[in-house]
Amino acid sequence: MRDAERRIAVFTAVLAVVAALATLLAHHRSIVALSDKNGAILAQTRASDAFNSYETRRTKTLFVEVLAEAGIASPAAVRRLTAQSRQSEEALVPLLERARGLEAQADALEARSEKELSAYEVMQTAVTLFDVAIVFASISALTSRARPVVVVSAVLSLAGAVFFFIGILRHF
Repeated sequence: MRDAERRIAVFTAVLAVVAALATLLAHHRSIVALSDKNGAILAQTRASDAFNSYETRRTKTLFVEVLAEAGIASPAAVRRLTAQSRQSEEALVPLLERARGLEAQADALEARSEKELSAYEVMQTAVTLFDVAIVFASISALTSRARPVVVVSAVLSLAGAVFFFIGILRHF
């Protein structure tokens, strides 16, 4: 085996390892993005439940007030319902705060998911460039005019490295 062929073989092997590592990291970004998206959906559902509970209790409180003002209920019932209404009003504040907190958590997870997905897409471009570079390096080992093909492979590898580092930077 000639020295040039040996270097091409080593170059191709190194590219294969780099492509495998880039694939691993890109897929990790994808998994994190999906996990964050699921967390955002769960937090939004919990926030909706909390808001619905708040609205239900608030409606009940307003209904009691309407009954009292209209004079439909007996005075004893109005006192009992008013006392329950006050207790319910006091419980509404933490419930509303919890709902708002869950909504903020959902928004934060959604934004993080979008960021991770963006990093994944850029890293996948890098993986594709590395894979095509491997193909060109393999072709160069089989042809008599290997130099131009190796140069194309090296340029694609360099472009893949640039995209990979951009993807890593998008993660932060």
